[in-house]
Order: sequence, then structure tokens, then C-alpha cells
Amino acid sequence: MKIINLIGEEKRNEFDGLDYIREDNKNLLVKKDNKLVFTKCNLSLVQMKIILVCLGFIFKDDISFKPLRLPAKKFLNIIGVGKENSNYLNKEFKAILSKPIETIEEDCWTIYSWFTKASCKKGIVEISLNPELDPLLLNLRKNFTAYPVNHIIQMNSKYNIRLYEIFTSVLGGNLNFRWRVGIDEFKKLLSIENKKFKEINQMILNKINMTGTDLEIEEIGLIKQSKKVVKLVFNIVRKQSKIRSDVKKILFDAKNKRFAISDNLIKRYQEEYKEINIYEEIKKMENWAVRKSDYKNLTQKDWTEFIGEWLKRKAYGGYFEDFYS
Repeated sequence: MKIINLIGEEKRNEFDGLDYIREDNKNLLVKKDNKLVFTKCNLSLVQMKIILVCLGFIFKDDISFKPLRLPAKKFLNIIGVGKENSNYLNKEFKAILSKPIETIEEDCWTIYSWFTKASCKKGIVEISLNPELDPLLLNLRKNFTAYPVNHIIQMNSKYNIRLYEIFTSVLGGNLNFRWRVGIDEFKKLLSIENKKFKEINQMILNKINMTGTDLEIEEIGLIKQSKKVVKLVFNIVRKQSKIRSDVKKILFDAKNKRFAISDNLIKRYQEEYKEINIYEEIKKMENWAVRKSDYKNLTQKDWTEFIGEWLKRKAYGGYFEDFYS
């Protein structure tokens, strides 16, 4: 990645005590309304991870929040501070409760707390999310951002977590996107209003690291006015899965009304997206393609990226037509 100057511009059983504990965080998925993505955030690295892990334990078919209960040691291990104890969590939850969320829409502002309660008894942490956040976290079909917790849990910079979340949101269903953001808005999103550009460049821009995620930042452009940086331009690219990089082209067989896709390739998709039925989703895609495409586009288009993005959206709890209708 280089920085350059630019000229111009799953279903589950009912919660039953500790049955709600998962053995690992590999399948946890964060899914939140974009209002929460673009709200001002002044949390520490650990506080961000605490919140995102809690959000990851929300299931896509939940209609209300249920208390999250799990061993304190397990929770500490997931967020990467396994050497600490429950007193450490006590301090961090207090800090989170002192930093409310504020959403602003036109002439309306609303302030929320992330949690209504956090407690620890006999080594078991119990966490209750604020039910006022229901509309921003549950049953989301449009204007949301979703990503696996394991994409951010290994990060050691709170700015990289924030930027990954924002990059994921602005990229949407695209494979690449140039995100232009004013320097003042950028500072606000990262709660660094008092930082000068030289500091931002050293502590954030030069240290952007999306390793372990599905994104890459190929280039950062600087737009200047009178030698002063006024806008940043991020060239965001979604990494292709190994399957998509290996597959040359998938065409549509109009005669049989199906994709010309081998059983072997379907099996590879099934290995990548274990939680969904690939054969069922392929059939849905074929029906969608017939409804939405004219004959020329249907038969001549390379459907490889379409299939990959559909499956990814399905795996992340999204609804494909909300993005591609």
C-alpha cells in the first residue's frame, strides 16, 4: 500500500443457562445498522473487542436480546487478554458504560448505552445488551454492515478495527471502491479531532493493516488545497477467495436454465460456506438470474463474482436482493 498526492478531487436452542456458551469465536458474526458504524467512537482497543464479541453472540434469527453468560476466563481469552481476571472486566465495562453511543439524523440526536447490565458471579460473566438497540442490531435487512469477529479480533490497533468496519460498510457488495472522505469527517469518525495531519499520517495511515481480513487498501490518496490536506481517498479492494481466483468463468446454460458449474466446484463452495446449503442457494441464484437478466446478459455474463457475493451475503446473514435488486 502506498500513500500518494492526488490532483483535484443460524438457528439455536432456547437459551438455557450455560448452553449459550460457544467453544470458540470462529463463527461469531457482527451485524449492525450503518448508523452504529458511522457514529463517533472513542473506545479503547479492548473495549471495542468486548462490544464486538458481545454483538457476535447475537444470532440472525433472534427477535430480542438474551443475556450472554460465559466464563470470565473464556471471555478474556477471546478478547486477547487471557492473563487478566474478572476485575479487569469490571474496570472495562465501567469505562464502556461511561462512553455512550450517539446517533444523529438531520435534526434528531439519540444517546444510547451499549449495556443495561454486566456482572460476574463465581467466575461467570453475564452481559445484557440494551434493548433500545434492538432496531439497530436485530432483523436487519438493509443499510447494515456484517463481518466475522475473527477478522478484527487479532488486530492490535483500535484504528484498524474502526477503519475495517467503515471500509466494509462503504464497500458494500462491490469488489472495489474509492472512498472519499473529508479530513475533518475522518477525524470525527476516529475521535482524533485534536490531531494534526502529520500525526494522523504517522499513527494511522502508515499503520493501516488489513491482514487476516477480506480487504486490502491498495492506495491512499491525499487531496490538498494550498498545501493543506483536505480530503483522503482510500482505494479499497475485496480479496478474492481461493475458489474465485481459481475459477476462470461460470456461464449460464440457457437451454437447461442453470449455471454451468461442476459438482466438484459446488463441493468446494460447500467447504468454504459450511453453514448454508449450496445446492439450494445455487437454485435460488439461477431463478434470480432468469428473472432479472435479458437473454444476452444471461448467457454471456461471467457469473463467478455474482455467485461468490451471493454466498457471502447469505453466510453473513444478509439478503442478496437488498444489495443487487
